[in-house]
Amino acid sequence: MKHSTVLMASAIAILGLGLTAQAQVAETAREVKYTEEGDKFTGAYAGIQAGWNHTKVSTPHLPTETANSVCGNVMFGYGQVHSGNVYTGIEAFVGTDNQDKVILKDANRQVKYKSGLNGGLNVRVGAVVSPLTIVYAQFGATQVKDEYIVTQTSGGGQTFSHNKVAFVPGLGAEFLIPESNLSARIDGTIQLPVKTDVGGHTAKTLKPSVKLGLAYRF
Repeated sequence: MKHSTVLMASAIAILGLGLTAQAQVAETAREVKYTEEGDKFTGAYAGIQAGWNHTKVSTPHLPTETANSVCGNVMFGYGQVHSGNVYTGIEAFVGTDNQDKVILKDANRQVKYKSGLNGGLNVRVGAVVSPLTIVYAQFGATQVKDEYIVTQTSGGGQTFSHNKVAFVPGLGAEFLIPESNLSARIDGTIQLPVKTDVGGHTAKTLKPSVKLGLAYRF
């Protein structure tokens, strides 16, 4: 009886060790698979993005107005997958939000807001969450040119144009397209408020946007 108990305990111990080793092997295999597949996110890429932009413009002396517009950009970047499935990357972009529909007015004046070309840098930090998918937060800075065209009801007017640096945080996900060098992505960002002097008054813009993108990975 004593020997049977010892044998049973030994068998249970061996079974436990075997299950632990099997779990460790499975985890290692999973990490290797993630690393091998996710490593396709390592390298240079170029692509395009297009989407929707919502612009809000406010001033102290006129009613706040908003308008939607189509936005887009081209991008060039480099990313790398590190140990622990951590992803980091940096990219440069040039684009436009093609916004010229925001008009603020009262009985005395009208202010039309316009913006066009912009360009800057994004830093992306995230993780490989499946062999073909990364999710990330992004932190960007972009050079923007804001133009305000002021027209007086009584006649006459003036244009105020300023170049500003705006900060653009956001979240996104990117997906490798199987059996190709392509990846698709979706980004949601918000251009934090940019303040501009317009004839002694401060105008402020806020721009959330959603973009879809396609990139070629070299």
